[in-house]
Amino acid sequence: MNSSFPPAPILIFDIETVPDIPLIAKVYGHEAKDWTDLGIITKIQETHNITFFPSLYHHVVSIGALFIDPQNYTIYDGFKKSLKPQDTYEQSLLEEKELISQFWNFSLKYQDYNKVWYDKNAVSGGYQRRPNYPTPVTFCGYNIHQFDLPVLEHRSIKHKIPCPIEAYVKDTGYQSYRSPFAIDKTFDLFKYLCPSNKISLNAWAKAIGLSGKMEGMNGAEVQTEFFQEKNIQKIEDYCAVDVLITYGLFLNLQYFRGYIDEILYQECLKDFREFLLHEHRPKAYSELYENSTTYFKGV
Repeated sequence: MNSSFPPAPILIFDIETVPDIPLIAKVYGHEAKDWTDLGIITKIQETHNITFFPSLYHHVVSIGALFIDPQNYTIYDGFKKSLKPQDTYEQSLLEEKELISQFWNFSLKYQDYNKVWYDKNAVSGGYQRRPNYPTPVTFCGYNIHQFDLPVLEHRSIKHKIPCPIEAYVKDTGYQSYRSPFAIDKTFDLFKYLCPSNKISLNAWAKAIGLSGKMEGMNGAEVQTEFFQEKNIQKIEDYCAVDVLITYGLFLNLQYFRGYIDEILYQECLKDFREFLLHEHRPKAYSELYENSTTYFKGV
């Protein structure tokens, strides 16, 4: 991160998706019985030798996020919304459009976090003489460069949703939001930790003492829970737990990088524990704490 300027608010997020069955069937020249016909997806994958569909074909059904204070790395706000089960494809698309729009707008909630500093101290910089503006948000997650952000971008384009973050869509180059190297804009933990091999978020969680992903659920089962069981709460809890274990991994990484010392790390763990055990949190939060005694040892 650029040490010359104060860091932006950090938004750790994750999305859950299901196949956009009518769109996939249309593009690949097949006919779906209805918009929940998972059988046609299997047929298309087998016929065209597809293991994973590109980002455009992923219908967003749940988004979870935590705003992290860039000074003390504690949680200070959150976002958790999911689609309501709908009877028709058209209704579900409208719900998706609203969900993505709300998330983009939420990502700018603390864009003025460093406004006073920039108003007093920032001057034109660089040989291009472009003024230095505060970075409104740092997106953070696990594999967000390859999946989460492209899905949000492509589905936004499909739904004609304008991105409210001007720098995100208009700036290009090495230090833009689209650059995997500008970690003050988008900090992908997968890209940072696994440059030459693939390690799952679940594996990292278990390695650092967290319980891992929610039991009885995985990404492949989201489509079944959505289309057949219509259990959106289970999907939302699964998404939220992924965000929480990503935050736990983020804390350990920042400790390794020297951004968090031992005292601050212990304070973050205490705050994390209190967040998980708050009386209004879903049961999945307290279960994450109870099954992560190694991670919270001594707190």
